[in-house]
Amino acid sequence: MLPLSYRQHEVSFCADVSKWSDKIFEAHPELPFGSSEIESFGRGSMKRQDFRVFERKEKGRGRLALCGEVKLPGSQQGRSPFGPALMEDAYNKATRENCQYFFTWNVEHLALFDRSRWDAPSMHERCVWECKLGMELNKPEDITLPAVRVKLEEEFLPRFFAGFADLWLGRRKDFGLPPSDFYVTVLESHLTGPRGPVRELRDYLDSESARKPGFRAQLWNWMAQEQQWNVDPSNPKSWREAVDRAARSMAYVLSNRILFYQAVRSRPECDLPELKFPRKTKTPEKAFEYLRGQFQEAVDATGDYEPIFFPHAKEWAAQAALSGANSIEAWDRFIHAVDGFNFKEIPTDILGHFFQRLISSEERHKFGQFYTEENIVDVINALCIGKADAATLDPACGSGTFLVRAYYRKLHLDKRLTNQELLAGLYGCDINPFPAHLATLNSLTFTP
Repeated sequence: MLPLSYRQHEVSFCADVSKWSDKIFEAHPELPFGSSEIESFGRGSMKRQDFRVFERKEKGRGRLALCGEVKLPGSQQGRSPFGPALMEDAYNKATRENCQYFFTWNVEHLALFDRSRWDAPSMHERCVWECKLGMELNKPEDITLPAVRVKLEEEFLPRFFAGFADLWLGRRKDFGLPPSDFYVTVLESHLTGPRGPVRELRDYLDSESARKPGFRAQLWNWMAQEQQWNVDPSNPKSWREAVDRAARSMAYVLSNRILFYQAVRSRPECDLPELKFPRKTKTPEKAFEYLRGQFQEAVDATGDYEPIFFPHAKEWAAQAALSGANSIEAWDRFIHAVDGFNFKEIPTDILGHFFQRLISSEERHKFGQFYTEENIVDVINALCIGKADAATLDPACGSGTFLVRAYYRKLHLDKRLTNQELLAGLYGCDINPFPAHLATLNSLTFTP
């Protein structure tokens, strides 16, 4: 049962959103929406839609255009708009009301779905638009901040209703992202949203480095020596940015390993157990021990992929990624969320987009670290790889895009080559261990 204070915050917030929305509809008669309401109960059920919008009509109220679920940041279901239970609940309520469009919203991030896409293999793929506030919110009280309220009323809601009007009037079918960008968005929402693994880890790294000089020195050594980052620990701004990036990097590498376990587990020939922390797992040491055991099972079952599941001899960063106050719970929810992914549909190099977002533009420029679009890579590879048995070296491979596309270039030139024969002629290295791990992952997931 949610505490009364949370429910009061949610109801009060939804009432404000309804008031702001009605003002927008009144000021913009060109919009096809005329009114909104909150706290309504669905037909045949005592479950309510948090917020509903109705079509504009000359007299009375038009048909229901939109309904959805609002969960405040910092709440259990307010971590991501792509939470499985949250999406399912919003879908079921929309179905009972025969409403085509429904949404899930944690105030920081809204996902809009089209219920009529009945043939979509997963709920994620019914998403036609995702709209972000552009501000980080970590607890329910954050919605009362003046800057947040101004942003919602004057920028976010007008932008959302203008976009939704285009969908409602048939001026466009969706605002769909390319598949690679969409999966990155969903993954990032689970990893970096309120109470997600990244923010839990960032808080832990920040507090521990402030309290313990030895921990701060260890963290700085990991940044400067192992990751080859430019960090000035005496500059507060530089240090804060580095801590945020460290949290993202550690969390992304661990998420890569978890995602790959889930992908291997989805294969019919691999009989791997479900990935779920046991109830007795209360410490980061126990959580890390459990994951290592599961990863070893995947290596044993496949006879392969050891460089992905065990990328480093030292695992300090992986254990740190599990050390936040609520990190184990956050990772458990992340694992549950990606259970619904259709791994056969995930593009090969989506993790390259993670790398692109992690590294600052200044540092990418210094080290020449740039993510090259696949169409450009294909042109370069076509000019350089003339034979299927040509040896191919990328001495600054990043996340492995050139190697991935070189594999398919060689396969195009000679479809008789086996997977191992194609891999045998590919070589890559990188100064930074994080993108090198992504390249390893990408290069070991080829399918001829």
